Amino acid sequence: MKPQYDKRRKGFIVFVGDDEPESDTQDTTEDGERFLFLPAQMEVCGRCEGDGTHWHPAFDNGITQEDRDRDWDDESWEGLMSGAYDVQCSECKGEKVVPVPSDRVPEDDRALVLYHEWLEDDRNYRAEVAAERRMGC
Repeated sequence: MKPQYDKRRKGFIVFVGDDEPESDTQDTTEDGERFLFLPAQMEVCGRCEGDGTHWHPAFDNGITQEDRDRDWDDESWEGLMSGAYDVQCSECKGEKVVPVPSDRVPEDDRALVLYHEWLEDDRNYRAEVAAERRMGC
């Protein structure tokens, strides 16, 4: 299950699988799910680089000179280049910062290990979906 950021506690709730052994640092949710707490710190968002907005995803593949000549007048083009078509950042939701695990957590901390395992699984899943999409699935 995806780690959830808890604003009140300023950290991540990292859920523990049923195959994980019990530990003293585990807690449980109201639903009885076991979790570990992972302290977090805020860092500048890498998607918008702290701006709170970014280039509209519709333009991610770029604009050819032919497209520009056909579809864009000088005023519209200037607006595009100055950020008039930018959208709120999809990563930080305009907050300009995102939570990341604290650098004061030891690398062998079980919550951090589980957090990184989830990130790796998520990356692999997204890569698999992208490969399937390229194959036309």
